[in-house]
Amino acid sequence: MKEGIDYKLIEFNQAEDSIDDQWTVEFLSGDFKGIKIQYGTIRIDEETDVMAFDYEIVEKTDPDVKEDNPELVEAVKAILSNVLTDALEWMEKEALSSLEEQKRQES
Repeated sequence: MKEGIDYKLIEFNQAEDSIDDQWTVEFLSGDFKGIKIQYGTIRIDEETDVMAFDYEIVEKTDPDVKEDNPELVEAVKAILSNVLTDALEWMEKEALSSLEEQKRQES
Protein backbone atom coordinates (compact mmCIF):
# COMPACT_ATOMS: atom_id res chain seq x y z
CA MET A 1 0.00 0.00 0.00
CA LYS A 2 1.35 3.40 -0.99
CA GLU A 3 0.18 6.70 0.43
CA GLY A 4 -1.14 8.94 -2.32
CA ILE A 5 -1.77 5.98 -4.63
CA ASP A 6 -3.73 3.41 -2.62
CA TYR A 7 -4.87 5.60 0.25
CA LYS A 8 -4.69 9.10 1.63
CA LEU A 9 -4.59 10.46 5.15
CA ILE A 10 -7.06 13.20 5.97
CA GLU A 11 -6.23 15.35 8.99
CA PHE A 12 -8.93 15.32 11.63
CA ASN A 13 -9.62 19.02 11.23
CA GLN A 14 -10.26 18.55 7.50
CA ALA A 15 -12.41 15.42 7.64
CA GLU A 16 -16.10 16.24 7.75
CA ASP A 17 -16.99 12.85 9.19
CA SER A 18 -14.11 12.70 11.66
CA ILE A 19 -14.81 11.23 15.06
CA ASP A 20 -13.16 13.33 17.77
CA ASP A 21 -9.55 14.20 16.92
CA GLN A 22 -8.73 11.20 14.77
CA TRP A 23 -7.28 11.09 11.30
CA THR A 24 -9.36 9.54 8.55
CA VAL A 25 -7.94 7.16 5.94
CA GLU A 26 -9.59 7.05 2.52
CA PHE A 27 -8.98 4.21 0.09
CA LEU A 28 -8.09 5.60 -3.34
CA SER A 29 -7.89 2.34 -5.30
CA GLY A 30 -8.92 -1.29 -5.30
CA ASP A 31 -12.07 -2.98 -4.08
CA PHE A 32 -12.50 -0.50 -1.23
CA LYS A 33 -12.07 2.72 -3.22
CA GLY A 34 -13.96 5.58 -1.56
CA ILE A 35 -14.30 3.86 1.80
CA LYS A 36 -13.11 5.95 4.74
CA ILE A 37 -12.00 4.47 8.02
CA GLN A 38 -10.65 5.64 11.34
CA TYR A 39 -8.40 3.66 13.64
CA GLY A 40 -9.32 3.23 17.27
CA THR A 41 -7.07 1.62 19.84
CA ILE A 42 -3.75 0.27 18.62
CA ARG A 43 -1.95 -2.06 21.00
CA ILE A 44 0.85 -4.63 21.16
CA ASP A 45 0.29 -7.87 23.03
CA GLU A 46 3.26 -8.00 25.42
CA GLU A 47 3.43 -11.79 25.40
CA THR A 48 3.24 -12.37 21.66
CA ASP A 49 4.46 -9.00 20.30
CA VAL A 50 1.48 -9.07 17.93
CA MET A 51 -0.14 -5.76 17.01
CA ALA A 52 -3.89 -5.51 17.36
CA PHE A 53 -6.13 -2.59 16.46
CA ASP A 54 -9.70 -1.43 16.22
CA TYR A 55 -11.14 0.58 13.37
CA GLU A 56 -14.45 1.90 12.21
CA ILE A 57 -15.84 2.52 8.74
CA VAL A 58 -17.00 6.13 8.72
CA GLU A 59 -18.07 6.28 5.07
CA LYS A 60 -18.58 3.52 2.55
CA THR A 61 -19.38 3.32 -1.11
CA ASP A 62 -20.61 -0.27 -0.92
CA PRO A 63 -23.31 -0.95 1.69
CA ASP A 64 -22.39 -4.65 1.73
CA VAL A 65 -18.84 -4.05 3.02
CA LYS A 66 -18.62 -4.88 6.72
CA GLU A 67 -15.80 -4.12 9.18
CA ASP A 68 -15.11 -7.84 9.63
CA ASN A 69 -14.53 -8.39 5.89
CA PRO A 70 -11.20 -10.31 5.82
CA GLU A 71 -9.89 -8.49 2.74
CA LEU A 72 -10.74 -5.11 4.28
CA VAL A 73 -9.08 -6.08 7.56
CA GLU A 74 -5.89 -7.02 5.66
CA ALA A 75 -5.96 -3.74 3.70
CA VAL A 76 -6.49 -1.73 6.89
CA LYS A 77 -3.61 -3.64 8.53
CA ALA A 78 -1.34 -2.97 5.52
CA ILE A 79 -2.09 0.77 5.67
CA LEU A 80 -1.44 0.92 9.41
CA SER A 81 1.84 -0.93 8.95
CA ASN A 82 2.86 1.49 6.20
CA VAL A 83 1.94 4.56 8.27
CA LEU A 84 3.88 3.28 11.29
CA THR A 85 6.91 2.35 9.16
CA ASP A 86 6.92 5.79 7.51
CA ALA A 87 6.65 7.46 10.92
CA LEU A 88 9.55 5.44 12.32
CA GLU A 89 11.71 6.22 9.28
CA TRP A 90 10.90 9.92 9.62
CA MET A 91 11.75 9.87 13.34
CA GLU A 92 15.05 8.11 12.65
CA LYS A 93 15.93 10.62 9.94
CA GLU A 94 15.07 13.54 12.24
CA ALA A 95 17.13 12.06 15.07
CA LEU A 96 20.16 11.60 12.80
CA SER A 97 19.76 15.12 11.46
CA SER A 98 19.59 16.47 15.01
CA LEU A 99 22.73 14.55 16.02
CA GLU A 100 24.61 15.86 12.97
CA GLU A 101 23.54 19.41 13.81
CA GLN A 102 24.64 18.95 17.41
CA LYS A 103 28.06 17.69 16.27
CA ARG A 104 28.45 20.70 13.96
CA GLN A 105 27.66 23.08 16.81
CA GLU A 106 30.17 21.36 19.10
CA SER A 107 32.98 21.65 16.52
